[in-house]
This record gives sequence, C-alpha cells and structure tokens, in this order.
Amino acid sequence: MDLTIWTINRCTELLGQEDRNIQNIFSRNGAVSFGERSGTGRESPRQLMPDREYFVPIPLKCIGGKYRNPNSAGDSALLQAITAAYPNQFGDGEFGKWWTESARLKAPHVPDSLKPQMMTPTGVGYYELIEKHENNILIGYSQGGLVARYLAFLDRYVFRRHKILAVFTVSSPNYGSPLGNPANQNFVTAGLLEVLASLVSFHKARFATLYGKIDANVSFDAFYEALKAARQDAEPDEKAKPTLPAHEALPLLDTAVKWLSGLHGDTNTAFGEIGTNNFAKDLSVLSLVDDPNRPPQVYTGSVISANSDLNEILRSLVLGGRPTLVERIRQFFEEMALEAVRHFRIFGIQIRDNEKAASNVYSDCVMKEAIGDNSPEQLKKLQQLYRTGVGVEKPLGSKGAVVPAFAHDYIIPSVYQMLPPDDLLLGQFVNIEASHNSGKSPRLKAGSANVEALKKLMRKLNVALIAQRNRQ
Repeated sequence: MDLTIWTINRCTELLGQEDRNIQNIFSRNGAVSFGERSGTGRESPRQLMPDREYFVPIPLKCIGGKYRNPNSAGDSALLQAITAAYPNQFGDGEFGKWWTESARLKAPHVPDSLKPQMMTPTGVGYYELIEKHENNILIGYSQGGLVARYLAFLDRYVFRRHKILAVFTVSSPNYGSPLGNPANQNFVTAGLLEVLASLVSFHKARFATLYGKIDANVSFDAFYEALKAARQDAEPDEKAKPTLPAHEALPLLDTAVKWLSGLHGDTNTAFGEIGTNNFAKDLSVLSLVDDPNRPPQVYTGSVISANSDLNEILRSLVLGGRPTLVERIRQFFEEMALEAVRHFRIFGIQIRDNEKAASNVYSDCVMKEAIGDNSPEQLKKLQQLYRTGVGVEKPLGSKGAVVPAFAHDYIIPSVYQMLPPDDLLLGQFVNIEASHNSGKSPRLKAGSANVEALKKLMRKLNVALIAQRNRQ
C-alpha cells in the first residue's frame, strides 16, 4: 500500500527533516511519497496551504471547481446544499475572482500582503489535488488541521472516493476558537489590554477602577487598526536607505493579525468558519466535521498544545530556534539572562509575578466565551470543560491523559483542540510544553515534542494498516 503524505500550514516545517524516519515507519506498508503542488511561491511545494491562501474560505479552497459538476459527487444534493450556503464563494460571478487580484478586495480589514488569493490553477481546490493520489495522510497545524478534517469529510460524505486514510491535527481549532467568534470582541480586546497592564505591575486587585474603565470603553476596531499598523511598520522597507530589514516581531504580529481578524465575523475569510458560533449554523465547517452522526471514518489523531504560561510565549519569541552549536550555546546564556531578568522588579513587583498575573487575565478574559441562553449547547459544554479540565480519549504517553483546567496555547483552548471520540481515533497527545508559537518550530523543545508525537501516531497508524490488510 503506497502512501502519500500531505502537510498543511506549519506541519510542513515541523516534518521537513523527517522524510527518512517517516519512510522507515511505513516501510512494511509500501512506498511513501510527499504530496506537492504548484503555486506556493517561496514556500515549499509540499505546502498544501501557502500563506497567500491562508485566509481563503475553507469550503472554497477545499471544494474548488468540483461544485460545477455535481455528478462528480456521491451525494450531489449535499454538495449543492453546501455550496448554495456560500453564495459569496460559489455564486455566479464570484467563484473565479478568488484566483484573481480582485479577490484581495474581499477582506479589507486584512493587511494587503495577507489578503486571500488562490494560487492553484484556476478553479482547482485542494480536494482535486489530493484525489489524484491513493491512500492520502493529511497532517495539519492550526487552521490546517481543520482544513484536513474538512477534506476528509468531503472525501467520505460528499465525493465518496475514500482517498484519505488518516488525518492528524496539531494545535488545531477542532471545535473552533473564541478568537473566531465576533461575540467575543469586547472580552478579547479588554483582556489583551489588561494583560499589558498586568505586565507593568498594574494588577486587577489594586487597579480595579482602571480595569473597569477598560472593560467599559474598549474598541476592538481601534485596537485592531493599531495592530495592523504595527505589523505594517515591522515589514521590510525596500525604499529606505539603507534598506530596513523585517522586524523580528513580524511573525508574531502576523499571527496576531491573522487570528484576531476572525473577530470581524467576515464570512469571506477562513476565520469565518472557526468561530464557535458556527455550531448553530447548518452546513458550516464546524457543524459538519463535528457531527456525531457523520463520524470521519478515517484514522485520526491529535496533538494538543496546553502551555498557558506567558513565559513560554516570551521565551519562544526571544530565543527562537537555534540550528547550530554556536547558536545553541548562545541560547543557553540567553536563557540564563532571561531567568535573571524575571527577578527584576517593576514598581516593587517581580517580572515573573507580573507574567503570572497576565497569564491569569488571559486565561479568564481572552479565552472566555460570551455565553448566553441562545448559545449553542456544544459551546456551553466546551466552555464548561475549559473551566474544569477533562481526561482525553486514548492518551499518548502517561503524562498526557488530562487537559488541565484553563489550559490553552494563547490561540485555542486546549479542550477545543481535542478530537471527537471514535473507533478510529488512534490517540491524543497533550503537549504541556507547547504554546501556539513554540509548538510550530522543530528547533524548540515544544516543537520537537510535537514531531515525536506525530511519529507516534504514524507508528500506530502503520500497525492499524497492517492489521487491516491482514484481515482482508
């Protein structure tokens, strides 16, 4: 059984040096190839979802032009119903625009360099790329995991081609994220400003009036515009003399702009599908991939990031990954210096205590959902589990059996990253070292742990495929 492995989003970098190990894992099953595509620009051809397509709505970039031929679907009625629910993507005169410059006008709140445009051949979606191969394994980071699960749904229930064998997700919004739900705009904006206040020793217990003013007067739009401006300033300036290089904060600002854009509720971006409010919408991505009446019927596994310590985010930003021995030595001394700095005091309070206070604010405000009587029941259950913690189904490793209360990775609550229990669920790994930033780099401890967890899932998949073949 020859296998084709596709990597989506940051999993392309995570597994970029693992070809031989992956081929060895599946050697008893057959040859392993790695899916490639054109139109990725400077990114690896193995990247199924390059940055330019990051914001393109999930249904459009997955289904592509196959919607024009309902006879290609095993369930043509379901295909027509899904595409009819997205007239701005599949409507007359709209579909082709996503492959032209005019598609960039669909998300005016997103910086120009990140605005969505499909780079595949005109009309070609991801499923059309994948269905050319047999026995596909999809591995996706963050939004990429949700894209992978949606492709598996299409494969089993819409096109019924059975081309996808397995889906593995890493730090993925399998049940969405509070940062994609427009109802949480005020919570998120106030929380972020209160995090900054906590970092400079203005803690809520002493500055209750300040926090009350923030809660009552925040403006998400103003905050987001300021963030966009910071990102613009961080870009390299080719016109300057001498040329200004990109600021080191650019990757972080990119991530912040991408994720906070979901609070606009714009259905013309991928983040229109990640908001937890979508559980109440028929035919939305979340409602389909998490429908218990439509189990995925493919092998699955998840890697869950659960490091809610603000210090982890700061360390990953300051230290980055160190590929050479000299840089690793430098990193060692930088870590020592950072630890010493954490004992310094701002207005009489140690920096490490400010970090802890800021972490608590983030957990209780930014990751909090706006829950009301009309909120979807699924959302109410998720927020309850977020506040209490929960055991995971089929844990990988003895330390990963529980998602702690209030655990998150600064983008997605950890319980939202879990996969629905299913007979074909191979396992779930709770990475207590990883934040959303540190988990994407194989050069950092958290990222290398994610790589090892993915290889464990591949070994489990290999055993399952051998057993399946023997039964046949």
